[in-house]
Amino acid sequence: MPESYYTALTLTRIFLSFALIFQSLEYFKIKKVFANNGIWPLGWPYDLWPNGWLIFRLVLSVLILFIHSVFVYLLLIISIIWIARACAKSFNGGSDSMSMVVLMGLSIEVFFPKAGLFYIAIQSLMSYLISGFIKIKNADWRSGFALKAYLQISPYVPLFPSLKSSTYSLLSGLVIVFELFFAFSIVHTPTLEVFLALGLIFHMFVAIVFGLNRFLHIWIATYPALYFLSLYLNRLFFLG
Repeated sequence: MPESYYTALTLTRIFLSFALIFQSLEYFKIKKVFANNGIWPLGWPYDLWPNGWLIFRLVLSVLILFIHSVFVYLLLIISIIWIARACAKSFNGGSDSMSMVVLMGLSIEVFFPKAGLFYIAIQSLMSYLISGFIKIKNADWRSGFALKAYLQISPYVPLFPSLKSSTYSLLSGLVIVFELFFAFSIVHTPTLEVFLALGLIFHMFVAIVFGLNRFLHIWIATYPALYFLSLYLNRLFFLG
């Protein structure tokens, strides 16, 4: 295996571990909502020892740094499904879905080297492409109205209230172009590097403005796989 493969696999595990540790610490902060009298009761076996279950999940998240084990990955997948089921699929849907994608990809990777990273990369590319496609079909996004509305509901303070409608339309268009063309950058590694940098800025902005930190953490965990896939395609087809 090329050195880039092991680097991508290691970085994916490191970033995923950090993302899941952050999620687990979040659960500690809001653990009352999972109790029997909470809004999202998890039931048995959570009720037997709430702190124990959360500590167990936190330990599994840390273990990813040291153990490349399908057993650890599957236990974490089960924990995500368990919480999503209790929350009627309304709790952090996007970040939870991508967390499962990365965990499933690493599970595949245990048995089929490279295939799991390819799976993670393709799912990440599709997430951008589908998001951009949905936005370009939506008149409110094309006009900039949707972006303006989102910026005005920031959990902190309304942002850029004095901007002109044409400016919102331009910014909205840039977001759509970024998401649509992200997928195609995979065929040229230097171009992908630019899009990865833009993606990092984009997700940091979303995290700061809307408080959606989970999206930043888990989407960044897919970037090593994206870079590895791009290098692989460039070597295969001599495109870079």
